[in-house]
Amino acid sequence: MSKYNDLLDKLIEYTDSDYVPMHMPGAKRNDIFYENESKALSKLDITEIDGFDNMHDASGIILDMQKKAQRLYKADLSLLLVNGSTAGILAAISGVCHKGDSILVARNCHVSVYNALYLNELKADYISPQIDEETGMFLGISLDEIKDKVENNSYRAVVITSPTYEGRTSDIRGIAKYLHDKGIVLIVDEAHGAHFNFHKEFPESAISQGADVVINSIHKTLPAPTQTALLHLNSDLINYDRVKRYWNIYQSTSPSYLLMAGIDRALSFVELDGAEAYKEYVANLKELRGKIMALENISLAEVDDISKVVLVASEKAKDKIDNFGKWIFDRLLEDFHIQLEMASFDYAIAMTAVGDKKEYYDSFIGALESLDKEIDETRIQKKQDQTGYKDSVEQRDSVEQRDSIEQRDSVGQRESVDQRDSVGQRESVDQRESVDQRESTGQAARKAKKELLANLAGYKKVMEAHEAVEKADLEGFDMLSLEDESLINRVSVNAVLLYPPGMPVINSGELITEDKIQIIKKAIALDIEVIGLNDDLIKVLKTN
Repeated sequence: MSKYNDLLDKLIEYTDSDYVPMHMPGAKRNDIFYENESKALSKLDITEIDGFDNMHDASGIILDMQKKAQRLYKADLSLLLVNGSTAGILAAISGVCHKGDSILVARNCHVSVYNALYLNELKADYISPQIDEETGMFLGISLDEIKDKVENNSYRAVVITSPTYEGRTSDIRGIAKYLHDKGIVLIVDEAHGAHFNFHKEFPESAISQGADVVINSIHKTLPAPTQTALLHLNSDLINYDRVKRYWNIYQSTSPSYLLMAGIDRALSFVELDGAEAYKEYVANLKELRGKIMALENISLAEVDDISKVVLVASEKAKDKIDNFGKWIFDRLLEDFHIQLEMASFDYAIAMTAVGDKKEYYDSFIGALESLDKEIDETRIQKKQDQTGYKDSVEQRDSVEQRDSIEQRDSVGQRESVDQRDSVGQRESVDQRESVDQRESTGQAARKAKKELLANLAGYKKVMEAHEAVEKADLEGFDMLSLEDESLINRVSVNAVLLYPPGMPVINSGELITEDKIQIIKKAIALDIEVIGLNDDLIKVLKTN
C-alpha cells in the first residue's frame, strides 16, 4: 500500500489476491492477452464488483475521489468523465438548456459544443474572438463583446473556451458577474486549464472566478490517462440533478477502472505532492522560456498560461521563412526527434506539464539553438546576396581600373574590363531582385493569411443546424464543387472548418457566400487543412 491509499492501491491489492474473476471484462486478468509491460492491464481491469463502488451511483471510493476533486478545484460538485471533456460539454449544455432555448457560443468552441447545439435543437448565436494579427492566434473574449450581444438578446447560457489552445484566457470574472446579474449561465470549456489551481504563475481558474459550469481535461496537463476529465458545477442558476441526468446519459455504463484509477492517482499526486512538484516544474519552465527569449530568430508569442510554449519567428526573422510554424514543427521532429503538439501558419505549440523531465527541456533548447543559428546563417547569406556582391564588384572595378591604367594601354582591354563590370552589375541586380522577391513573397503570404483570418467571423444563418441536417436527411442534398457557380447562396449541410485555427468558415444551416468560397480556396492554397469537404465538394441543401 502506497502513501496515497487511493483507487490504484485498491486495484493493485485486489489483483494480488486469490479472487476468481467471474465478471467482466473478458480478459479475466489473464496475462496471455498482453505482452511485456502491458501485462499489468489485464490484472487491473475490472468492473463494478463488490468493494469498488459504482461511478453512476457513487457511495464509496469513487465518491471519495469526487470529493477530492471538489476540494482541489473548489467546486460544489465534481463529476468524473471517462468519455473525455466531450461528454462533459454535452452534459453541461444539455442539462442547462432546454430544447429551443437561445444560446450564445464563442465561434472558436470545440466541435462537441456544436454537437450539443444540434442534439438539443438550440437557437445559436455566435461571438467571434479577436485574432492576433501577427500570429493568427485566437485571443480571449472580452466583456464588451459579450455585452454587445447580450443587451439585445435573451440567452439561457453563454459558452466560451478559456484558455484557448494557445494559452490565452478571457475575463471570466467580469463576464460571469455581468451574466449572473441577468440570470444567464456561464459554461467554460477549460479543457486546457486543469492545472491552473496548482501554482500562482498560472491564470486563475474559471470556477474560482465565478463560472457556473467548468469542464477540465485533466489528461491534457495533469498526469492522467488520455480520455479522463472532470465536470465541475458551482452555481445556484442550474439544476444539478438535471445536469447529472445527462452526465449519466453521455457516460459509458461500463466505465474503465483503469481510467478512473488514473484520475484518482493524478488528484492524489496533486493533493499530496503537488506543491513541491509544481514549484520545480515552474522553475524549469521559466528557465526554458528565458533561454528561448534570448535566441536571435526564434521567440515566444505572448500567452496568459506560461505552460504553453508558443514558438514564433522573432521580429527580424519574420519574413525569412514562409510558414514558420510548419517549418519548425517539421525540423524539430525530423532532425531532433522532438514532437510538438501542433503547428499553425506562423507558430507552433509545445505543451509542457508537471510530468516533464528536466532533460526534455535541455534537449528542446539545444535543438532550438541549433535551428536559430541555421536561420541566422540563412539571414547572413541573404544579406550577402543583397550587398556583398556589389561590394566585391566595386573593389574589383577599382583594382582592375588601376591595373588597366598602369599595365595595359589597349583600348580593347579596357573595353573588356568595362564589359565584365557591366555583366557583374547586372548579376548583382538580378541577385538583389531575387532576394527582394523572396522576401516580398513571404510578406505577401503572411498578409494573405491575416486577411483570411480576419474574414472568418462573419456568417449568415438561414436555419439552425439541426434543421439543416434533418432537411437533408428527409429531402436529399447536393454535393457541389468549389468551382460550381451554383454553390453561391446555397445552404450548407455540414460545417466547414479551417484547422488550424479550428474555427468554422461555415456552419450547418448557414449561407455559402462568394466570400466564404474564396476563403476556403485561399486556405487550400496556403496549405491549411479544410475539414468538412468531401473530395473538395460541399454538401448543400437542395433548392426548391
